[in-house]
Amino acid sequence: MRRLVIVSASQRRVPDPNPVPAIDRFDGVYFRILRKHLREGKLKDVDILVVSDRHGIVGANDVVPFYSPSEKIKVEEHLRISNLKKIGDILKRTPYSEIYVVCGKDFQAFIKGFEEGINVPVTYCQGRGLGPKARSLKNWILAH
Repeated sequence: MRRLVIVSASQRRVPDPNPVPAIDRFDGVYFRILRKHLREGKLKDVDILVVSDRHGIVGANDVVPFYSPSEKIKVEEHLRISNLKKIGDILKRTPYSEIYVVCGKDFQAFIKGFEEGINVPVTYCQGRGLGPKARSLKNWILAH
C-alpha cells in the first residue's frame, strides 16, 4: 500500500525562472533528503505533497514557478480550506497506509484539521529544529 509524505515548502529555492516540478523547485534540507532517497530507490510507493504558502497543496511533480519566499507566513482561511479539500480528494482516490508530515508550526496551520475523520495513521516529524527533524525524516524513510 502507498504512503504519503506532506512536506512544507522550503525557504531555499532553485532560482530557475522557468516553472519546474515542486520536488526540484524547493531545495531545503528535507527536499534534498527526499530527492536523494528517491534517486536511490529507497522511497518506493510514496507520494509527496508540498504545502506552499503561495500555491497551497501541490504534488511533487506539479510545476511551480519561481517566487520569493514570504518574510512572514500568513495563513489565509480560504487557502487552508482549499488545502483540506485537495488533501481529502487525494485521500479518497488513493488508499494510504500511513501519512508522514514534515511541516513546522507555521505550515501545519495550512493543513490544520486534515487528519480529522480519516482512518490512516498520521505521524508528525519529531524534533525541534532542522537537524533533529531531518534525522527523523531519514529514520522514517529507512525504517520502511
